[in-house]
Amino acid sequence: MNKLKEEFQLRGKVVRLAREIQDTKCMELARLIEIDSDFLTKMEREERTISKRNEIKILRGLRIIGVTDSQLVALTLIVNYSESEVIENGNTEKFN
Repeated sequence: MNKLKEEFQLRGKVVRLAREIQDTKCMELARLIEIDSDFLTKMEREERTISKRNEIKILRGLRIIGVTDSQLVALTLIVNYSESEVIENGNTEKFN
């Protein structure tokens, strides 16, 4: 039997939203997880991909500031849905 396996992938936009919900500045999270704040900003803007190593660091940092796994899943669904709506409606504006 072939099982469908979908792997969770942390998105930069989700990181930014989660961080902002917790009222945490990018620089604060970057310092907490020991990542350069400019690099974290680029990951949040999805100008840079998030490596598995950085994904683990970011997830740990988000948990420290109070973000739950359920919140991350919900934010991921919201971001993905919002982007699919933009594509389906033919709107070329990027969801930010």
